[in-house]
Amino acid sequence: MSMTSGGHLTQPRTLQGSNGFAFVNCLIDGASGVTNSDLGRDAANSGNGNYFYGQDAYINCTIDTNVITPAGWVLGSGTVVANTSNLRFWEFDSVDTNGNPVNTSSRVAWSTEIDGNTATNDVQNVTVWFSGWTPALAPNIIGQPQSLSVAGGASAQFSISATGIPAASYQWLFNGNPVGTNGPAYAIAAANANYAGTYTVVVSNPSGSVTSSPAILTVGNTAPTLGSIPDQTVNVGVTVTVNDVATDPDVPAQTLTYSLLSGPSGASVASATGTFTWRPPASAAGTTNPVQIAATDNGTPNLSATNGFNVIVNPLTQPNLATPSYSNGQFSVSVSGEVGPDYALQVSTNLSSGTWVTLLETNSPPSPFTFTDINATNAQQFYRILVGPPLP
Repeated sequence: MSMTSGGHLTQPRTLQGSNGFAFVNCLIDGASGVTNSDLGRDAANSGNGNYFYGQDAYINCTIDTNVITPAGWVLGSGTVVANTSNLRFWEFDSVDTNGNPVNTSSRVAWSTEIDGNTATNDVQNVTVWFSGWTPALAPNIIGQPQSLSVAGGASAQFSISATGIPAASYQWLFNGNPVGTNGPAYAIAAANANYAGTYTVVVSNPSGSVTSSPAILTVGNTAPTLGSIPDQTVNVGVTVTVNDVATDPDVPAQTLTYSLLSGPSGASVASATGTFTWRPPASAAGTTNPVQIAATDNGTPNLSATNGFNVIVNPLTQPNLATPSYSNGQFSVSVSGEVGPDYALQVSTNLSSGTWVTLLETNSPPSPFTFTDINATNAQQFYRILVGPPLP
């Protein structure tokens, strides 16, 4: 930060063959009202001799262009332009306070806009910049992870900022146990009660280690999950039984209540177990019947999961009567048809009256089955088969 207008941020006294100042990812600004400052000047003829090898490097820095002049740099007292070929006033990828690239076209001729390769390999490589010396700095946490409170199923991410030379590694801990990979952030894609607890991170390098302050993750009620159910294909009269299974990730698990959101007439769901049942009537033959079921927990707030499937009822085929037999007042006939429906055998002595009497009702019998009317004593009787449910 420049404290006075017209000030110099640096004045490197760099000997030949050595490096000077390097500023990486820095903010360059000034005190209130400060203008016309520069990034630096050389230190020629200052005190202990001539310093014609001054070096400054600004890499990936944010520069307040209201503080720093467009020229960027100035020469020290006594320096002549002929000596500027030895100066290394470097700059790379500077941006203004709005994040826009700084216009460096007006920088002084003896400064250099270096390329990315030089910035990375010569300046940001600490060992290279310090001529083979590898500095050591124990890790220091400058930004602690913060506690979080998220809704069940939401994402959560902890992060930490730390310094250290060489670069530190990170080991995240959940309730004291290692989790995650080494990195300054630990992310949870979909949190539930199993993730609630205390998170810390150990930051370490060969010079030492430090443990962060604890961050607490609080997870709200999490919605249950309903397993998928395939479509069901049945005949008329065959009872469909489907066990809807839901799980709740909360600890302890919430109590779940099941309900039928939509479905065919006569269908039901057991509220405590989620078992769906329906016996398709004859009127449902050849139809597809959507079913929607919900499982709702008793948390705060109540959360639900839904699941859908179809019950496909096969078309109903006409039952067949085999050639009947009659002997000694007994009438017998064999009936064949689909397995599943109910069958009713009716008799009438007068078709014009429309009066039918039910002689037999069966509940999903095997096919074929034989019926015998032992009281077939009338001179004329008519028989017919009805299919249900429902039956008359």
